[in-house]
Amino acid sequence: DFVSLSQRIKRKVGGISKSIMTSPVLNARGETCAKLVVRGKGTANQLEDLMDIISDMLLEPEFNNQAKFKQMIMESKAGMEGGLLGAGHRVGMGRLSAMDNTSAFIGGKLAGRRTWPSSKTCSVRG
Repeated sequence: DFVSLSQRIKRKVGGISKSIMTSPVLNARGETCAKLVVRGKGTANQLEDLMDIISDMLLEPEFNNQAKFKQMIMESKAGMEGGLLGAGHRVGMGRLSAMDNTSAFIGGKLAGRRTWPSSKTCSVRG
């Protein structure tokens, strides 16, 4: 379960994090590529434990605990909202990039940002 996994990570290694990376693939079709990046921190002596934990996380996920899943989503949402004040310019640039760049658009969607409103829904006031 989640508690024992968290305790195992704290006891055995220096930490594990994840992120989603999107980028345009440089080919003739102009495709977009999305990758899940998992990072772990530890010493050389902890490498085996680190790889075991990451393997368990990726190969044996538990999606049946709806309460924990909801809690994780709410924590992620609160983190994004809390970071908005100090990083509003980054959010704005990301949304502008998403207008012309498929990779940036998908990255924004994966990060939980809404799409840029269409010109039909925008109104400009002078």
